[in-house]
Parts: sequence; structure tokens; C-alpha cells
Amino acid sequence: MNAQPESNPGTKALAAIGILAIVFFFVALAVYLIQQIIPTASDSPATVIESQDRPERPTRPEPEVAEEEEDFPFPRTPEYEEEDDEPLAQPPVTQQPYVYVPQSNPNGYADLQINVQSIGFISGGTIFQSPVIDSNLQGGLQLAVRNIGTRTSDTWDVDIELPNGERYEIDTQAGLRPNEVSVITIGFDSNGRDGTYDYSARVNSRNEINTNNNYVRNTMTFID
Repeated sequence: MNAQPESNPGTKALAAIGILAIVFFFVALAVYLIQQIIPTASDSPATVIESQDRPERPTRPEPEVAEEEEDFPFPRTPEYEEEDDEPLAQPPVTQQPYVYVPQSNPNGYADLQINVQSIGFISGGTIFQSPVIDSNLQGGLQLAVRNIGTRTSDTWDVDIELPNGERYEIDTQAGLRPNEVSVITIGFDSNGRDGTYDYSARVNSRNEINTNNNYVRNTMTFID
């Protein structure tokens, strides 16, 4: 019989390594082919569909969230802005003067009173008070007629006798309400007078409770 050659241990090892290499190669090849055939997650149908053109969906506005006010150690007043603490513009305030409107009592009484307000001389339409008047200037007499009663008076007029000897009349005037006053200023020529002269005035009205205060008389002094 022929003797069989004994196998070398080194040869067996190399054969085993070759077989493992061939198996590893086929396994790697199979994995590569599977990866090429089966799409990855990034190329999945869901991803492709989402990447297709679609009509834009209306965006829903985000709800506004009110900012919380910062803690402020002192109460804010409405007169100041929070940004720059400048005073707010305030509307102008106008104060109307109080006007007294006398009320007439129909069951009351009327009482006209005449007084001398001023004597002196007239210049530029204004009376200047003076106890002695230059006879070269225009004399001036100012009277006041007031209703000191509680009911509106009847119509009234005034008769005046001036210190230069002339007479002057105030025509009929409308009735005066309670505490209402009418001021009368009269200018006249001195006519070169020198000395002290009388003047007088009387207010005339009807249905008065008292007529003792309807007349006034006094003197004016002139120097030449």
C-alpha cells in the first residue's frame, strides 16, 4: 500500500484563514447589495412625500402674551408717562368771572338813590377828581343812580343844575333791578368862573317806597 502524506499544520491554518476571508467577503457583498436595494430612512416614502410641493397652509398667528409689568416701588400717577416721566399735556383751564344777576321780587319794593361819585375836570374823555378846578378847563361831574330796593324800579330820569348855571336833563331810562347802578358823567364849560358854586341833581321815578334819597346838592370850587 502507498503511504498518505501527512498534512502540515501550517497548511491547515492558511486554508482556514482563506475560508474565513471568503466568507467575510461574501457577507460584506451581501450587506452592500441590501443597502443598495433597500432605501435608507432619509429616502423613505414619508420623507419624499413631505418634500413634494404642497399648497401653503395658512399660518395661525401666535397669541400675544401680555408682558408682565415690572415691579415698581411707588404707585404711578396718571400725570406722567412710564417711558420718560414727562408731564402729560393738560387742557387749559379758564376761570369764568362770577357775574351777579340781580333778582327782582315782584312783591318787594323799589328805592332809587342818587349819589355824587366824583367832581373835577375832564381831559381826553376821562374825569380827574380834584377839589379845586381850573376855570380854563372843562369841569366834570359824575353821579350814580342805584336801586337799593328789592324790586325792579319803574323808568326814571334825572334833572341836573350845573355849577356854571346851566340845566341838564337825562332822558327816560329803563328801570333798574335790585342793586343795579347807572353811572352818569357830565362835562361842562367853567365859563371863567372864580369861586364856589352850587350844583344839584334829582332822580325822578314812580312807585318808590322812599324819595328822601332822590336828591343831592353840593358845591364846586373854581379858580381863574
